[in-house]
Amino acid sequence: QVFGSSLQDPRHFRDVLAWARYKMSRGARHVSLQLDYYMSSQFAGIAVALRRGLYDKAGIRLQVLAPCPPGDEAQVVDRGYAGEQGQKLWVGSMEQNTLLPAISAGCKVKAVASMFGRSPLCLAGLPGSRIRELASKGGKMRIAAHVDTVDLLRRILPHAEVLDVPREDKMQSLMRGEVDAVQAYDVMETLKLSRDLGRQPEIVPLEGGVFPEVALGYAQVLFAPNQALKDVDHRETLRSFLEASFQGWCEVMQDPAGAADIVLEMQG
Repeated sequence: QVFGSSLQDPRHFRDVLAWARYKMSRGARHVSLQLDYYMSSQFAGIAVALRRGLYDKAGIRLQVLAPCPPGDEAQVVDRGYAGEQGQKLWVGSMEQNTLLPAISAGCKVKAVASMFGRSPLCLAGLPGSRIRELASKGGKMRIAAHVDTVDLLRRILPHAEVLDVPREDKMQSLMRGEVDAVQAYDVMETLKLSRDLGRQPEIVPLEGGVFPEVALGYAQVLFAPNQALKDVDHRETLRSFLEASFQGWCEVMQDPAGAADIVLEMQG
């Protein structure tokens, strides 16, 4: 088993009250969570689990950290855990296509779960921009991308000029006509762009269709420090964190409108 010991399963206690006393005796378990973007719909399950007390019920005190520079999430988790000498569990979330290079570069973390089965990464352009045609025919175009995705897009689109643009500036670059397309997440960014434009933008997914040979793997991969996974208590905490998180996602699917309200509330 990767997560926890069977001896800590409630089935090994005589009754629910004994299990509850056991959980309470351990006290709250603290977890620091580093997301790869600000709180938005791609983290709806976590938002719902927070607001509806699912982490509290699991005995977890969750601290969601402020966004870090794109691509630094694994480093933040690795160094944060080491800096606190493993006193609490650190968990991060990022794309598989950015996590693997971080591990190769020396970050001592390991993937433990994924919130999305496939990547929603895409290119988004203004209506009539012909980015699908340009992408499929190897035409020249300018693309604004986050620093951690520049190399990936240059490999997928070798004829394009891919620019490192801060994520808070990329949409304005598109609206001003400075670029032909932007890297986007087709779960919330394209919806906001559509609302701002008053019509549907042109969207080209980075997997399948125009790019049949591209496989980006999982998205919003949850990971933890290697050393934490060797610790029985941290493994049990991680297991509880994951169970509460995916229960949050179940509630998102049952009540998407309520989940959207929670995400908007947490955005301030």
